[in-house]
Amino acid sequence: MISVLSTTNSYILQPSLVEMHRQSLEYLSATALWKRELRFFQKLLDQYAPKFSTVDDKKRVDHFQNLLTYYSGELVDELNRKIRQHENNLSRLLQEKNESDTQYFHEHKGLMAQAESFSKSYDEFHHSLYDFIEKVM
Repeated sequence: MISVLSTTNSYILQPSLVEMHRQSLEYLSATALWKRELRFFQKLLDQYAPKFSTVDDKKRVDHFQNLLTYYSGELVDELNRKIRQHENNLSRLLQEKNESDTQYFHEHKGLMAQAESFSKSYDEFHHSLYDFIEKVM
């Protein structure tokens, strides 16, 4: 694997490639954290779900369970896969010494927007889950 540094023996990397690499690595790290937190949230929901008795609360438990299943079983893994593939493309660009691949730049922008959107949704989800669980603690 090529190390992304500001200079190499052959050429100087565009600063934007280095920044894209940094952003991608941040979101790869975030996906690992999200997976770990989702396992914790599942345990939390399993522990406190029996304490909810109203129909509305049980519907919310089901809603949170569905989100946990979707996030942990599909969405976070898919996002991680896309970011890893994106990093492989960056590696290819660096090996080929091709800094003019504009498709990569467009792909990066779209992928980072997708990751940011999920991050915001995830933050809302975990705050609402905590608020809900606190009612029975």
